[in-house]
Amino acid sequence: MKRAILFVPLLLLLFAAPALAQGPDYYLNIPPGWSEKYDGLYRYQLLESIVPDGEAGVYVFMSDKKEESDPVVYSNLFDALLRATEMFTHVRLLREVPGRMRTGEMKVRREYAAQIGGFSVHLFTLFSGRQGHMFLVAGFYTSDKGRSHQWDVKDCLNSFGFAN
Repeated sequence: MKRAILFVPLLLLLFAAPALAQGPDYYLNIPPGWSEKYDGLYRYQLLESIVPDGEAGVYVFMSDKKEESDPVVYSNLFDALLRATEMFTHVRLLREVPGRMRTGEMKVRREYAAQIGGFSVHLFTLFSGRQGHMFLVAGFYTSDKGRSHQWDVKDCLNSFGFAN
C-alpha cells in the first residue's frame, strides 16, 4: 500500500455533505512527472496528484456546505481531527499563515509534522472559500525518501488560485 492514500480518509471527514455541486474554477500547477487523477476519486475529491514512488502528493477537495465558508473554522476543524485520530501521532503545528488569495478570498495555510504508521511526514494544508464552497488543498511528503519533493509540494500549494 502506498503511503499517499493513508491520510485521504481523514480529509474526507471535513467534507461530508449531501451532494457535490459544481463549484468555482481553480488552478494548480502540478509538478512535472507527478500523476494527475481527476476521475474515480472520493466523492468530494477533485484531484489527486502523487509522485510515482508514493512519497509525496497533493490533493484538492471541495465542500458543498453553503452555511460556513470561513477558512479559519475549517482549518481549526482539520487540526482537531488530525490530533484526535489514532492514525496520526506526535502531531505538531509548525507554522500557520493566514492571508488572502490573489482574488481577495481569505485563506489559511498550515504546516504540520506528524507520524503515521511509524514513519514521519510533513503535511501542508491550504483552506480557502469561494461562492459558498470551501476548498482544501492538502500536500504531504515523507520525511525520509520524500524530502526531495518538499519544494514541489510547497510550490504546488503556493500555485493554487481561483479563476476570475
